[in-house]
Amino acid sequence: MKIKDVIDYLEDFAPISLQEDYDNSGLNIGNINNELTNILVSLDCNIEVIKEAISKNCNLLITHHPIIFKNLRSITGSNNSENCIVEAIKNNISIYCIHTNLDNTFYGVNYKIAEKLKINDYNILKPISNIFKLEVYCPDEHCDELRNAIFESGAGKMGNYDSCSFNVNGKGTFKPLSGSKPSIGKKNKLEVVSEQKLDFIFYENQMKNVLQAMEKSHPYEKIAHQIIKLNNKNLYAGSGGYGFLAKSTRTVDFIKLLKIIFKAEGIRHTKVLNEKVHKIAFCGGSGSFLIESAIKNKCDVFITSDLKYHDFFDYQDQICIVDIGHFESEQFTMDLIKEKISQNFSTFAVHLSNVKTNPIKYLN
Repeated sequence: MKIKDVIDYLEDFAPISLQEDYDNSGLNIGNINNELTNILVSLDCNIEVIKEAISKNCNLLITHHPIIFKNLRSITGSNNSENCIVEAIKNNISIYCIHTNLDNTFYGVNYKIAEKLKINDYNILKPISNIFKLEVYCPDEHCDELRNAIFESGAGKMGNYDSCSFNVNGKGTFKPLSGSKPSIGKKNKLEVVSEQKLDFIFYENQMKNVLQAMEKSHPYEKIAHQIIKLNNKNLYAGSGGYGFLAKSTRTVDFIKLLKIIFKAEGIRHTKVLNEKVHKIAFCGGSGSFLIESAIKNKCDVFITSDLKYHDFFDYQDQICIVDIGHFESEQFTMDLIKEKISQNFSTFAVHLSNVKTNPIKYLN
């Protein structure tokens, strides 16, 4: 088993194309072709986590937060990131980071939060636009082969449906010139062919596979096609999440419950606006950019972390905002990663780190 096999699975589940522009998800350190021994999963990487990986014979460390995030001008061991890089390379440990791409995939970080809160009717709070349409022209007798190949590449999926396409009959014209190698027709003679225009929907991360399938299965030397970026929202990818509690709950009791579920030593929140809450919005990690989306979706409360003073101040009369802490909001991400890998691989051990990497301490 190669490290690459696990990475390929993770990037199929949470495509790298879903990460934010500022992020550095992916393999930060190591060689994807190394033989895999065991895996250690942690929210962050520090020197104690590296030592734990060594002690458990893990040569792949999977973290949520990237170990290489800011620009590195030198590696001298002068800070946590540099120390970890040195020790990881010295001990042949690969470090793979699955950050905002895991935040933005439907069954990712926020879905896990929804499970912990027992949320019903889960939805993405702020869907992204990463949907494309392929339009390709093909002679009638080759359409079935081309259509099936493009379906197999992943295109044509819409919600709980697959093999979706639109087909229009028409006539195609072309004249092969000198230097061409036409599969249909003769050089310097105008050809009129019965063709179909086939339309397929696909996501940005599928583009390479879709185009390869088209080129491999299409009979023409030069393929008439176009790719169009759509404004449609992808309801299965984006930031944050929202849904409903099984029943309305007293706001004060719900905030106390959050403290228990997320093992939060301290919780900050705005004033209680309504006696009870029912529709809940949430975002693992820093989610202040989603406050207005939570308000727009008429949620009773928004749960996230890293809120500033003015976030509390500006929205205190519009929604109840709760800051449970960054580590606290993402801690179950480790369980999510382990569950996904363990469900699909059984030839190696997947360990959860015993190191609590939360750098924030509270004075009781």
